[in-house]
Amino acid sequence: MYEIFEPKSELLKRYISEITVLKKNSYYPKEYFAFPHNVSSIVFFKDTEIKYRNHYLEINRTQNKNWSIFIIGKYVEPLLVKYNDYVEEITVNFSSTGINYFFDEELLKLAKLPIQELNNIQLKEFSTLLFNTNEKERIIEIEHFFEQRFINKDLQLIEKIIQRVEDDRLIKFKDLSKALNISSRNLNRLFYKYLGCSPKEYKKIIRFRSAIRDYNRMDINLTELCLQNDYYDSPHFTREFKKLTNMTPKKYFENLTLESKIEFPYVFK
Repeated sequence: MYEIFEPKSELLKRYISEITVLKKNSYYPKEYFAFPHNVSSIVFFKDTEIKYRNHYLEINRTQNKNWSIFIIGKYVEPLLVKYNDYVEEITVNFSSTGINYFFDEELLKLAKLPIQELNNIQLKEFSTLLFNTNEKERIIEIEHFFEQRFINKDLQLIEKIIQRVEDDRLIKFKDLSKALNISSRNLNRLFYKYLGCSPKEYKKIIRFRSAIRDYNRMDINLTELCLQNDYYDSPHFTREFKKLTNMTPKKYFENLTLESKIEFPYVFK
């Protein structure tokens, strides 16, 4: 469904996890559920009409000559995505805090909704250049553009907090606040400002994503998966999965297709 490119720039490798391009040779229409993720994304579209409402994203090809840019922030429940046609789409997926290094505004101000259009003059000018560039050279153009946009910011505190949470998914935020000598209110503010969600939501998402990776890469049953990813017990495991996918863990993994299982753990309709 997507062709994946990893940044070659040493600067960008820390902040951009991958760049994806929608494949022409996939079948359309295509409809699938996407699930909460700890990353954020910028998506470039050409000649495309985007409709988003109530966690339903519909994508159509249009004859109008236009270029649009959308930002995907945090969503904490399944997102139903429908491609009615193939469209020219290039997505830049950032690390947890990565997007904050390429805009003056923090993520919270950029993405007040889970999905919204970005009306940024520089991005729009670049989008026109991007889609008028030979397809083989578009990734090079994207890397060059984001290297020029890089802003050296001091986000050491929130990145230290994220690392602590990812190293110990059972850590209590009150203990983390005490250890770092910051208030719980300030901790919440930092998460919303740079990640677009609450600390508890972020912890649920990274545990969920870790469970998916482990299941796809290992010969492991659901009980082992539950314990390995620091869920308290099977009911806790099931409860959190249902909040993020509207499915039990068993049903979720049974519904993964070969197309989606490894790279993009979507559930196709």
